[in-house]
Amino acid sequence: MAIKDFQKKSFLRSSENINATYSFTEIVTTTGYIEAYGTKTATYSLSTFQIYPRDYSEVGTEATGAATKVLDLDFDIIINKPLTLLGKAVINVPMILMNSNVNNVTGHLVAKLRKYSGGVESEIASSGNGQTVTGNNSRTQLVECLEITVPITIFKKGDYLRVTIEAWVDGHAASTVSIEILYDPIDRRTLVPKSGGTWNILLTTSLKAYIPVRIDF
Repeated sequence: MAIKDFQKKSFLRSSENINATYSFTEIVTTTGYIEAYGTKTATYSLSTFQIYPRDYSEVGTEATGAATKVLDLDFDIIINKPLTLLGKAVINVPMILMNSNVNNVTGHLVAKLRKYSGGVESEIASSGNGQTVTGNNSRTQLVECLEITVPITIFKKGDYLRVTIEAWVDGHAASTVSIEILYDPIDRRTLVPKSGGTWNILLTTSLKAYIPVRIDF
């Protein structure tokens, strides 16, 4: 029977009493995606639902002029069924970069994918440095797109998948430089940034991760 583009098909695996449904794209690429939002309730986490968070952003500052990591945020989700990661992960991160004076400063983000198992954290892969962002006292706002090449990585039930976002301020003349990362699952665009000013309503405030999962037929 011919498979039509993007038509859903159901397959009953002999070893499982469930129907697994896949799109045409998932079938031909043998890859599905976990789509999850970075959020903060009692702790930072990844949520597959658009929940109202307890908080919506974090600000890191640097005032000495040194190149410094100002934020290091871990967003976790527990894995309740064995799975294998493989492919290209994409992380979209809303951010603001600003300086306390008119001089231009630069910074960048880094995304890392990690596995937390049995009390041990291991790094799977990193995006490396994202694009160099330039800002001053007028504030630069954007949604960064970070890509991670994910090797074959097996998770067992009870392991945690962790997305880490780092914000770095590059070397600069001494002044107060801030980077703010936003993570609002419900995408409220009228939120007031903690670093000051107003948010560009054309940009999302949601931090979203697309994690590739290998599908074995």
